[in-house]
Amino acid sequence: MEVKIERIKRETIKPATPTPPHLRNYKFCLLDQLFPAVYGSLILFYPNNNDSITSAQKSHLLKKSLSATLTHYYPFAGRIKDSNIVECSDQGVEYIEARASTLLSTFLQQPDCLILPQLVPIETEYEDLIMGFLLLIQVTFFACGGCAIGISASHRLIDATSKTSFIKRWTGISCGAREVVQPDFNIALSHFPPIESFAVQSQVEKKHPKSVSKRYVFDASKIEELRATAASSTVPRPNRVEAVMAFIWKCSMRASNLSNSNSPKRYVLFQTVNMRKRVVPPLPQNSFGNLIAPLCIQCTDESRTELKDLVAETRKRIGEFREHFAQRPNGRDHAIQVICEPSKKAEAIMRDDSIKPSIFTSLCNFGLYDADFGWGKPIWVSIPPPKHSIVTTFVDTRGVDGIETWVSLTEEDMVFFECDQELLAYATPNPSVQNMPRKLSPGLVIQNSKL
Repeated sequence: MEVKIERIKRETIKPATPTPPHLRNYKFCLLDQLFPAVYGSLILFYPNNNDSITSAQKSHLLKKSLSATLTHYYPFAGRIKDSNIVECSDQGVEYIEARASTLLSTFLQQPDCLILPQLVPIETEYEDLIMGFLLLIQVTFFACGGCAIGISASHRLIDATSKTSFIKRWTGISCGAREVVQPDFNIALSHFPPIESFAVQSQVEKKHPKSVSKRYVFDASKIEELRATAASSTVPRPNRVEAVMAFIWKCSMRASNLSNSNSPKRYVLFQTVNMRKRVVPPLPQNSFGNLIAPLCIQCTDESRTELKDLVAETRKRIGEFREHFAQRPNGRDHAIQVICEPSKKAEAIMRDDSIKPSIFTSLCNFGLYDADFGWGKPIWVSIPPPKHSIVTTFVDTRGVDGIETWVSLTEEDMVFFECDQELLAYATPNPSVQNMPRKLSPGLVIQNSKL
């Protein structure tokens, strides 16, 4: 499928109300300091449900509501002043308008991982901060009037929880909502104060392997089968993400063994863990910033790669993680011991050629399919697969408790992974988005949509 994406307009959107002088300096917390200058992106796809709203009107509403939202999320409109501070000077975020040469329905028949990066403002996760922008938006209108809203935000500033909170606020303002939860910009700083002399990486200092990405969808019934298989006395009822993550890790380890049987058998799984609910006492969900930390799980025993063993080991490590991070750091030395040293250990593992890392990141259970800007909820939510990282991303399917994944592996490993018969017994490779089962939300009339 040949699709041409043409970017036709760029604008800078500034907060509707100037940021007060006493809020001009937003200080990074320690967890923010650990993240390099990379971007995280996602895309929301919307059918044309209403001919009475033109593309120009949609774009106008998006820009107006974005400006109003930036008043509440003012650090996005700032610029990084030095390694530890965002100067909230209302310089704005970038807004790009683009046109696609095809119908949305045609694109959704078999989504192309090579096209998805063209639907977000940042086409590679390792670009330096573009013109200093911390948030960039691209709205791409398809020939039918449907649109894709691509959102790229600097990981120096936010994690997935903060990003989805921003999206909920933006959609709420766009729809005229009055009662919304304000972000809290102080909690992260008070719990994880920065280290002034901390050397922040400007970019990821590692080899970028050439990767191949494939999309797989696990429907609810297959996930239930995996959960039953992964159950044990230690973990009687694994959750959806645990079961699917362990299964994909198992299949990727098997593929790696087949692609290079002489390679060292040291495998490590990385996943990010939300700190908000794991410190004592828990932090509110509206805590703004990078309140996440890496969890490292090693598998060196080939005899313990059954699902139940991998899930049990994951749950065990999460329990140890909770104990390790339960209390907030007390002083610089304690902060280095509790937070910095594990992060440096994770970096060292990533650079070790004798270790095969698998990185997982999940946007499941974030409610992204409720993101309504005023013309209906998205028909599809996706995370564009990375070009240079061995990363597997998870996101919910629409309304039926399934999980959609983009699996990125080396070219050599993917040859064996995509032919794995056990994988294909549970997952469907790149199905049509329109044919996937879903629950219809009240007021969302799919049959009248122009895709």
